[in-house]
Amino acid sequence: MEDLYTSIKWKLQEWSHPSKKKGIKRTNYEEWKPDRKIQLQWLLEWISIESLFAYFFYRSFWAIPVLFPGVWFYGKEKIKRARNKRKSRLEQQFKETLLSVQTNLQAGYSLENSFLESRFYMTELYGIGCDMVWELDGIAKGLSNGDTLEHLLWDLGKRCPNSAVEDFADIYSIAHKMGNGWGEIILKIIDSINREIEIKQEIELLIHGKKIESRIMCVVPFFILFYMNLTSKGYFDVLYHNPAGIIVMTVCLVIYIFAFLLSERVTEI
Repeated sequence: MEDLYTSIKWKLQEWSHPSKKKGIKRTNYEEWKPDRKIQLQWLLEWISIESLFAYFFYRSFWAIPVLFPGVWFYGKEKIKRARNKRKSRLEQQFKETLLSVQTNLQAGYSLENSFLESRFYMTELYGIGCDMVWELDGIAKGLSNGDTLEHLLWDLGKRCPNSAVEDFADIYSIAHKMGNGWGEIILKIIDSINREIEIKQEIELLIHGKKIESRIMCVVPFFILFYMNLTSKGYFDVLYHNPAGIIVMTVCLVIYIFAFLLSERVTEI
């Protein structure tokens, strides 16, 4: 029921959003797609990876075109990682924005003006090309076109699904309707959201070391095979260029890929 309520609320926010009428273009972080340069880079990366697989698992040039369809899965995974990385970066920038907003509120600014003033701080901190600066510019344009800060924050939370943005928009909406004392509530929720983001970043930092260890372990088998080929030539010849060997090495390749994907999923937050 909660998911249905949230979905209906999002639709109502979207239909009533002035940016639909004013022609304000906003980035959807869930629909980001790589340009041709990045696609070419990923293609070359996959060709290198499948060449490695073709040599160590099959010792055959013909394995390269057979493994080539895997580029679709590789590209899909790279897009997912790039989107998550961009959303994580935006979350960090949103945290810095809230810190600036908190300072502006304590200086006597209204919440809307606090967000407008935070653009200058974020521009100095990250540069004019960062995502949050663009979002703050969008908020400024939306406010000047008669939109509300509540709608604009909900819109950002929809385009970049993020609990911090969504929670802030929800609590601001409730606190604003309460009248007196809502400023203190906003300051408290900013502290709470910033602590939540900091804890998440600490966890990511701890897990990052495990990710590196996992990827090193995934490379180790290739070094072992390479070493065995140098010191004991012909030792693995029975596994190549015959039906039984191809089946065995294919099973090994599937197990290896499964183990790699499992290690990646385990270390995801």
